[in-house]
Amino acid sequence: AQTVPEKLQAEMAQLPQPEYQA
Repeated sequence: AQTVPEKLQAEMAQLPQPEYQA
């Protein structure tokens, strides 16, 4: 399990993630 960099998290937050929705 790798730690996701803040830059990656920021980019991912902008993209739609239906599978990440709780």
